Amino acid sequence: RQRQMCIRDSPSSYSDNHPTAAITYSESGPYKSGDEITITATFSEAVADSPVPKIAITGANAVSATVMTKTSTTVYTYAHTVAAGNGNASVVMSVAEDAGGNVVIATPTSGATFVVDNTAPTAAITYSRSGQYEKNDAVTITATFSEAVADSPVPKIAVTGSNAVSATVMTKTSTTVYTYAHTVSAGNGNASVVMSVAEDAGGNVVIATPTSGATFVVDNTAPTAAITYSRSGQYE
Repeated sequence: RQRQMCIRDSPSSYSDNHPTAAITYSESGPYKSGDEITITATFSEAVADSPVPKIAITGANAVSATVMTKTSTTVYTYAHTVAAGNGNASVVMSVAEDAGGNVVIATPTSGATFVVDNTAPTAAITYSRSGQYEKNDAVTITATFSEAVADSPVPKIAVTGSNAVSATVMTKTSTTVYTYAHTVSAGNGNASVVMSVAEDAGGNVVIATPTSGATFVVDNTAPTAAITYSRSGQYE
């Protein structure tokens, strides 16, 4: 009589492949201090409930290995509040295991890095011609930003002191260059340029005081002349 053999499952019957994780974010970056983002890890296969998958962050915004929250057997999330710092942050996976005990590969297959940007943009100011300026002079004021700024909200410029102008939207030339056509009015003295509203991709608002060209001079006072004579007299 032919004997039937019963073959038991062995570790070799499981896949030798290690699970991987693809990382996504609840909103696009760059991110700045105080931003709250959900980091989602989608595994290439189901992972065990225990040990609980962990996530760590290296570089900017370093976070030690922390347990994630289960959404399904293949999806886990982590709520991250962005802190101070600037630069690239890298996600590192650990602990997660598939049914065969294969541990997740540490480096995600996608979304492995995100950018932290807590540096506000600045603006350098130039003028279409040198001053001093008088009433009715037409001057183009150009703001060149230190990095690209968003189209919305539109960057604004204001002038304080002589020739005061309330915050007014500028005209886009490129992502880093905006202009404002200014017609000089009455008054005398220094006028100061103030920037506002402009934001970089991380939502950092422009520093109000320009790094250069912050002031210009308005002069609407006509010169006078004092007359003197080589000797007093009546003259003949």
